[in-house]
Amino acid sequence: NVIAWLGGFTAAAATLWAITQDDGKKLLAWSSVGQMGYIIVGVAIGTPLAMLAAMFLVIVHAMFKGSLFMVVGAIEKQTGTTNFTEINGLIRKMPWTFISALISIIALAGIPPLAGFVSKWMLYEALIQNNNYILVILLFFASTAGFLYCYKFLHGYFLGQEEPEWAHVKEAPAAMVIPMVLLAMGTFVLGT
Repeated sequence: NVIAWLGGFTAAAATLWAITQDDGKKLLAWSSVGQMGYIIVGVAIGTPLAMLAAMFLVIVHAMFKGSLFMVVGAIEKQTGTTNFTEINGLIRKMPWTFISALISIIALAGIPPLAGFVSKWMLYEALIQNNNYILVILLFFASTAGFLYCYKFLHGYFLGQEEPEWAHVKEAPAAMVIPMVLLAMGTFVLGT
């Protein structure tokens, strides 16, 4: 139980810290720390459903976070920066990168029908079956707070007014786009 609670606090604290970041790489790194908190909770609870949820979270996290790190890499290659305060309005310039980011963010946020929802739901169900209601509330808070940095990520890079200084930006090369799209689509396949 102590390890499960440490995992829950890790998920919540890292999520809150991710919200404060202005750099895409740092935001995703802190998000990964928070996602590891969910996995620790599942392993610490140790029931078959909790272990299955933890293992599924490992696979799903690798897919959506891998895609998101590729998105940030493509943005850095095309713009030279990963700072949200410097870039915006890339949705028309990098549409495939945006689609990959959107699908991966939806999976990360745990919204149906993507695999992120399935994995978190399995973990919540395992906690409820084990009478860990307060821990469910803590993890649900962390998941809900995650919407803030998910929105910050999408808005920071892709939404907003196009700035003249980014007029030269084009979509990343196919060698970068295809893997991120495939990983993002994988979260959809695993969720159905």
